[in-house]
Amino acid sequence: MARSFISQIVCLLVTTLLLTGCLSLGKDFTTNVDWLKVGKTSQQQVIERLGMPEEIGQSHNKTMWTYYYIRVSLWQKIARKELRIFWHNNQLVHSYNLTSSPTGSDESLLQPSSARQKSAGPSQ
Repeated sequence: MARSFISQIVCLLVTTLLLTGCLSLGKDFTTNVDWLKVGKTSQQQVIERLGMPEEIGQSHNKTMWTYYYIRVSLWQKIARKELRIFWHNNQLVHSYNLTSSPTGSDESLLQPSSARQKSAGPSQ
């Protein structure tokens, strides 16, 4: 039964791509993260700006929230951006990492280095 459901979802996604020429996953968000401050920005502040994360996980004993947006088009390259936020004691930002493909919608990341990372120091 689960395999049939997955097949239906894949078929729906392919049909959508063919009919519209474009398909997106995740919620689009700005790549301007100057408001994100290590050791100061709280989870509630992030939720107010970005909503709930697409994924929640663990990395190096830190809770990690992931926001992503992927746009697939028949006429353009795949556009992708991802923001990972690592939390100190599940309260304040410990560090974050932002990556974006060169064809992303935000011109500020169209530079040779399209990855930014801020950290309070080495992971523990």
